[in-house]
Parts: sequence; C-alpha cells; structure tokens
Amino acid sequence: MQKQKRIVAVISGKGGVGKSTIAVNTASLLSLRGASTLLIDADVYNPCVSFHLGLLPHPVGLLDVLENKAKIEDALVIDPASGLRCLSASIQLNNKIGTENLGRLIKSLDYDYIIIDCAPGLSSVVEDVIAASNELVILMTPDIPSVTAAMKLISLVKDKIDHTRVHFVLNRVAEKPYELSKREVRTLCQGRLDASIPEDAEIPKSISSKTPAVIHNASAPSSRAISQFSSMVFPEAFHRGAIRIPFLGTIGGGGRPLFLDNYGFR
Repeated sequence: MQKQKRIVAVISGKGGVGKSTIAVNTASLLSLRGASTLLIDADVYNPCVSFHLGLLPHPVGLLDVLENKAKIEDALVIDPASGLRCLSASIQLNNKIGTENLGRLIKSLDYDYIIIDCAPGLSSVVEDVIAASNELVILMTPDIPSVTAAMKLISLVKDKIDHTRVHFVLNRVAEKPYELSKREVRTLCQGRLDASIPEDAEIPKSISSKTPAVIHNASAPSSRAISQFSSMVFPEAFHRGAIRIPFLGTIGGGGRPLFLDNYGFR
C-alpha cells in the first residue's frame, strides 16, 4: 500500500503570528530526520522563507513553474544546513500572477512531506492550497484579534476541510497578564489547542543569522517547543531517528553547522 504524502498548509487569519518561522523550522526538522521534504513559500506577494534560510535570490521560482516556463527541478533551492528543498515565489514585484495550477502542482509533487507557508487571511491562493492539503496548521498569538481571525478563517473554509486534520498552535506566548491565557484560547478554539510556542529572543537572532532556530539554538525554549510539536504531528519521521546529525564545526567560520551523515561530512 502506497504511503500517503502529507501536505500541510500553515495558515493564519492575520499577519505577524509567526507562520514562516513555524513552517521553516518544522520543515527543517523533517529534513534533518532524513525525510523527503519540500517547503513551498506560497505567499506570492511577500515571500520571506529565503530570508529565514539565508538563500540567495533564485532567477526561477514558483510562478515560472506554474506558468510552464520552467521545470520544478530548475526552481528548487537546497538549504545547505538541513538539505531542505525549497520552492519560493520571486521577491520581484509582478502584477500579473497566475496561480490557477497551484493545487494541481502541489498534488503532483513526489515528496513525503510538503510544508506550505501561506499568506495571511483567505485569498484565492490560500483557498487553492487548503483544497490541495490534507492537513492544516493554524497559527495565532494570545490576543483577541488573532484568535478571532483564526476561528473566522476556519469557519470560512470548513466546507473544504471535512477530511483535513487541523492543528491549532498558539505562538509568541510571553505569559503576560494582558495576554489571553491558554485556557481562554482553548475555550475560544472549542477545546482545541495542540501547541504553545513561547516568545523567545532566539527567534529573531536565528533569522538574523539566516539559520533555522532549531539549528541555531536547539536548546532554546522556542526550539524545544517546535520540536515537540513536530514530533507529535509527525511521529513516524521522528521515531526512525535522525540521519543527518550536527557536528561540532562550521562552514567557513560563518556559523553554519557541518553535518555528518551515512556518507561522510556535508
């Protein structure tokens, strides 16, 4: 029996909640475990995955593939720190963006795990991604506007997610008195809250260093929480053990870790 690939859309009702951080770090963890993983930056107007990973601008991107101007192989970029495959839209402005084939492209890709970082809110692109996905990770922060927007988003797409697993993640939790408590968020989410990720200065530090937080500082509270969430959602990938393991060294003194795998150093 062929194993079903897991297509996971990372969405939110509003911006600034940390979708890209969760998408990048979750996908990086899967890749570090040796899983066949692709990260798609589907925010066609404001792609930022490449900034998190320190990847140079690529002349061929997602839109070129969608418009049949390039093959998927020509548009992929590999993150040297994790081996993660990335497909992103160009950061150049483009008023004419055709994404009609996005759902079909996603379903045709041959990866065990496809993690899709979406734009906030509900655009036609996000709807296409949700329709092509079999799992959703919905991000929110501990405030009324964010949680309300998340629940509104779910209500708008409920007819598309009858057979879709939905994971609710509360991000940037600082445990301040003005924040919603986890109990209050769980009540607003009808009893559903799968993970709580703490506010952590290591996140902006990792973005500045252009390295996923789970590699930049694996022992940081946010990294541990993201790892715990990822292992809960993808237990089959984490139970088989890591194939690529960090080695105490860096590439060219630039802070990027070397890795040791079954074939030697990378």
